[in-house]
Amino acid sequence: MNSERIALGGLILNNDLMHDVCGKLSPESFANMSLGNLYKKITEFYSDQKPFDVISISDHLGDRWIAECGALVSEAARVGNILHHVNIVIENHKRRLIQSQLAESINQIINKSKTQDVLNDLSTFLATIEAQGESELRNIADSMNAFVDGLEERFQAKGDIIGLTTSLTDLDRSIQGMQDGNLIIIAGRPAMGKSVLAQNIASHNAIKHNKTTLFFSLEMTEEEIQQRLVSSVAGSDYGAIQSAKCVNQNQEMDLIGDAIGKIKKGKFIIDDSSSLSISELRAKSISYARKNNGVDLIVVDYLQLLSAKAESRFQEVSMISRQLKALAKELKCPVIALSQLSRSLESRSDKRPIMSDLRESGQLEQDADKVIFIYRDEVYNENTQAKDLAEIIIAKARNCPKRNVVSRFDGAKQTFRDADITCYNVIQNLTAQKGDNNDFSQQYRK
Repeated sequence: MNSERIALGGLILNNDLMHDVCGKLSPESFANMSLGNLYKKITEFYSDQKPFDVISISDHLGDRWIAECGALVSEAARVGNILHHVNIVIENHKRRLIQSQLAESINQIINKSKTQDVLNDLSTFLATIEAQGESELRNIADSMNAFVDGLEERFQAKGDIIGLTTSLTDLDRSIQGMQDGNLIIIAGRPAMGKSVLAQNIASHNAIKHNKTTLFFSLEMTEEEIQQRLVSSVAGSDYGAIQSAKCVNQNQEMDLIGDAIGKIKKGKFIIDDSSSLSISELRAKSISYARKNNGVDLIVVDYLQLLSAKAESRFQEVSMISRQLKALAKELKCPVIALSQLSRSLESRSDKRPIMSDLRESGQLEQDADKVIFIYRDEVYNENTQAKDLAEIIIAKARNCPKRNVVSRFDGAKQTFRDADITCYNVIQNLTAQKGDNNDFSQQYRK
């Protein structure tokens, strides 16, 4: 019994079945290319909201299809459940795709491709196959119990943040925490402290709250990350740790030893591969999550150093952006991606970032749930009033107040800390003097 012929005959016999089939079946689903072309023509009729039968199809494809379509209808008329045969066509197509991918993997091995490349391609392919048909229309009532549970959780929290926190009280209140499925972009020009903020958020969750955190560092080595972590957790001078000058200071070494103990107990998982594709990052994240009962947070430092197969850099960054958002949804955790900003802002008198400064892709703005810019005036103005202060500009935050935040920045200890009202007043006066419309007058301390 040929399921491909029965499926097509059934559609010609009962056009209304296309409502159930469209989106699941494609011309490529058919092993018989001629039948695939016939299905393509049927989808065109369906898209144009035109009925299709033996006569209308043969008018477009030729008289020889009168007999062929008649035979297809005849075969389908003898079968009760057409959709059962449609599912067989879909299943057989998946089998062929898997067989083809396995053959390609064997060919890669024969040609001595890197084992990791073979595994990454396989992982990406399998994830694509698994995702097919996952998104279906469903009654929202079916998930209302989960909604009620979430509502109860927020009520019990009595105003506290739901989701992961950043370690900065005002930032948490502004973006209302980092929710599962969120893609969060932290962007800034070099030396603004975006890596420090990302590492602070990662260590806050991995070390203080024992959350499984994957940290992909494409720019810094594992040793550099370790030095920065010890500096921020211990509250010790980064330069002294880097040069080992702290070794002769007993009190300092006690703090560092305590910090190392905390870090060793945490769940800070690092990958410092300097060359990494988005498919590799995705494969590693999913593999780790499956083996270790999930992941709570993923941090990527930074996005522009990832690679993807695309025809242009614009398309490459767009693909990376979409896949990071998809990864956040798939693993049900926040994903933080650091991003460089365009050099063009350096030519402006006011160098505070705006959304159009995001480098190489407007897709970042579209995919991100939250976009956070970091600006430190002292990087450009040595005599600024805002010494050791950072403006955290909330450029985008879905369903959030989107209020800008001021933080203290301590480069020597690799930390961002909460600021008090006097710091807000300094930044508000500074922005007012420059005629900037960023509002730092409101802040959220209890």
